[in-house]
Amino acid sequence: MNYTFEDARNSACTSCEVTTDKSNYWIPTLFFQDPKTKTFEQVPNGGLLAYYQQRGDNKTAIQPYPPGFRMLTGDMTRRVKRYEDGEGSQGELEERATKFTCLRYTAGASGYDGYGFPNTRCEGGFQARLHMPNCWDGKNLDSADHKSHVAYMSRLDNGFCPPSHPVYFMSLFYEVRMNTTLSRNDSLTRSLDHMEH
Repeated sequence: MNYTFEDARNSACTSCEVTTDKSNYWIPTLFFQDPKTKTFEQVPNGGLLAYYQQRGDNKTAIQPYPPGFRMLTGDMTRRVKRYEDGEGSQGELEERATKFTCLRYTAGASGYDGYGFPNTRCEGGFQARLHMPNCWDGKNLDSADHKSHVAYMSRLDNGFCPPSHPVYFMSLFYEVRMNTTLSRNDSLTRSLDHMEH
């Protein structure tokens, strides 16, 4: 958590397939509590895909991330949806930047694409889709909340940056998959199956 830009650049190893990528991608760990034993078990991570997309109404103005730059997306304390989709405020864009989907491959099975955990089994896994902020105030490499120095483009992954955050960055988009059907025992699968009925 405390390592620096220089530490990352000087690293002799990486977990990325592109070995020159020394970025630090951090995602929270998902845990499942067994309803019978009340013990917690870690849900296996199914992998992370990071997309760097050249987006925005002013693509020629896209700047590289400066050394030492940090940012977060999402809010671990949020429990309810607060904004109407498409309302366009930074609060709504931030809320829409973190969505979840149930990966379903069974013909006729109802899917899930929303703002919280599904209440059904996801036989193909559970996926988080995360958009990072792509506009910067041009001054601060970080902020106390790791968010106020950045903002989202007007259409989340495209559009224009607000005047308060005029510097365009590449649009970073993550897909994180959790293997909700794999666990040390079969309690997770059985519990999600039970919720489906």
